[in-house]
Amino acid sequence: MPEEITYPLEFNKCPACGCEDTVSKKVAEEEIEKGRMKEGYTPALTQDTTPIFDPREVIIFQRRVPVLITFYDVCVACGCYYCVRIEKGEGMVTPQMQRPPIGKH
Repeated sequence: MPEEITYPLEFNKCPACGCEDTVSKKVAEEEIEKGRMKEGYTPALTQDTTPIFDPREVIIFQRRVPVLITFYDVCVACGCYYCVRIEKGEGMVTPQMQRPPIGKH
Protein backbone atom coordinates (compact mmCIF):
# COMPACT_ATOMS: atom_id res chain seq x y z
CA MET A 1 0.00 0.00 0.00
CA PRO A 2 1.35 3.44 -0.87
CA GLU A 3 2.32 5.70 2.02
CA GLU A 4 0.45 8.65 0.50
CA ILE A 5 -2.89 8.25 -1.24
CA THR A 6 -3.68 10.41 -4.26
CA TYR A 7 -7.37 11.06 -4.89
CA PRO A 8 -9.42 10.20 -6.77
CA LEU A 9 -8.83 6.48 -6.44
CA GLU A 10 -9.98 4.65 -9.57
CA PHE A 11 -10.84 0.96 -9.78
CA ASN A 12 -11.21 0.27 -13.49
CA LYS A 13 -11.62 -3.52 -13.42
CA CYS A 14 -13.99 -5.88 -11.68
CA PRO A 15 -12.15 -7.52 -8.77
CA ALA A 16 -13.91 -10.83 -9.48
CA CYS A 17 -13.48 -11.29 -13.25
CA GLY A 18 -11.36 -8.37 -14.53
CA CYS A 19 -14.03 -6.95 -16.86
CA GLU A 20 -13.77 -3.18 -17.40
CA ASP A 21 -17.46 -2.54 -18.17
CA THR A 22 -20.08 -1.62 -15.60
CA VAL A 23 -23.84 -1.22 -15.95
CA SER A 24 -23.77 2.57 -15.44
CA LYS A 25 -20.76 3.04 -17.72
CA LYS A 26 -22.55 1.26 -20.58
CA VAL A 27 -25.73 3.32 -20.15
CA ALA A 28 -23.69 6.55 -19.94
CA GLU A 29 -21.82 5.68 -23.16
CA GLU A 30 -25.16 5.22 -24.98
CA GLU A 31 -26.48 8.53 -23.62
CA ILE A 32 -23.30 10.40 -24.63
CA GLU A 33 -23.58 8.97 -28.16
CA LYS A 34 -27.19 10.21 -28.35
CA GLY A 35 -26.10 13.67 -27.16
CA ARG A 36 -28.16 13.51 -23.97
CA MET A 37 -25.15 13.58 -21.64
CA LYS A 38 -21.69 15.10 -21.56
CA GLU A 39 -18.50 13.24 -20.73
CA GLY A 40 -16.47 13.92 -17.61
CA TYR A 41 -18.32 12.47 -14.65
CA THR A 42 -18.33 9.10 -12.91
CA PRO A 43 -21.47 7.11 -13.65
CA ALA A 44 -22.45 4.87 -10.74
CA LEU A 45 -25.45 2.96 -9.44
CA THR A 46 -24.98 4.18 -5.88
CA GLN A 47 -22.88 6.72 -4.04
CA ASP A 48 -22.04 7.06 -0.34
CA THR A 49 -20.69 10.15 1.41
CA THR A 50 -18.83 9.46 4.64
CA PRO A 51 -17.82 12.35 6.92
CA ILE A 52 -14.42 11.90 8.54
CA PHE A 53 -14.47 13.21 12.13
CA ASP A 54 -14.47 11.83 15.67
CA PRO A 55 -18.13 10.92 16.41
CA ARG A 56 -17.47 11.24 20.15
CA GLU A 57 -16.89 14.95 19.63
CA VAL A 58 -19.82 17.16 20.61
CA ILE A 59 -20.84 19.26 17.61
CA ILE A 60 -22.41 22.55 18.73
CA PHE A 61 -22.32 24.48 15.44
CA GLN A 62 -22.51 23.34 11.85
CA ARG A 63 -18.99 22.95 10.44
CA ARG A 64 -17.04 21.65 7.46
CA VAL A 65 -15.29 18.30 7.68
CA PRO A 66 -13.44 16.11 5.18
CA VAL A 67 -15.63 13.53 3.43
CA LEU A 68 -15.01 10.50 1.26
CA ILE A 69 -17.40 10.03 -1.65
CA THR A 70 -17.51 6.41 -2.74
CA PHE A 71 -19.05 5.36 -6.07
CA TYR A 72 -20.30 1.78 -6.55
CA ASP A 73 -21.37 -0.07 -9.69
CA VAL A 74 -22.08 -3.57 -11.01
CA CYS A 75 -19.95 -5.55 -13.46
CA VAL A 76 -21.83 -6.36 -16.70
CA ALA A 77 -20.00 -9.69 -17.08
CA CYS A 78 -20.46 -11.30 -13.65
CA GLY A 79 -22.75 -9.00 -11.63
CA CYS A 80 -20.17 -8.22 -8.93
CA TYR A 81 -21.02 -5.06 -6.95
CA TYR A 82 -17.83 -3.11 -6.31
CA CYS A 83 -16.29 0.31 -5.69
CA VAL A 84 -15.31 2.07 -8.93
CA ARG A 85 -14.07 5.40 -7.53
CA ILE A 86 -13.34 7.25 -4.28
CA GLU A 87 -13.08 11.04 -4.14
CA LYS A 88 -12.09 13.25 -1.23
CA GLY A 89 -14.03 16.43 -0.59
CA GLU A 90 -15.68 18.55 2.09
CA GLY A 91 -19.12 18.36 3.65
CA MET A 92 -21.10 19.85 6.49
CA VAL A 93 -21.74 18.21 9.85
CA THR A 94 -24.70 19.58 11.77
CA PRO A 95 -25.41 19.26 15.49
CA GLN A 96 -27.72 16.44 16.53
CA MET A 97 -30.40 17.09 19.11
CA GLN A 98 -29.63 15.22 22.31
CA ARG A 99 -32.51 13.13 23.61
CA PRO A 100 -32.99 12.83 27.33
CA PRO A 101 -32.44 9.32 28.70
CA ILE A 102 -35.63 7.22 28.80
CA GLY A 103 -37.32 7.29 32.18
CA LYS A 104 -35.42 10.36 33.43
CA HIS A 105 -37.70 13.40 33.38
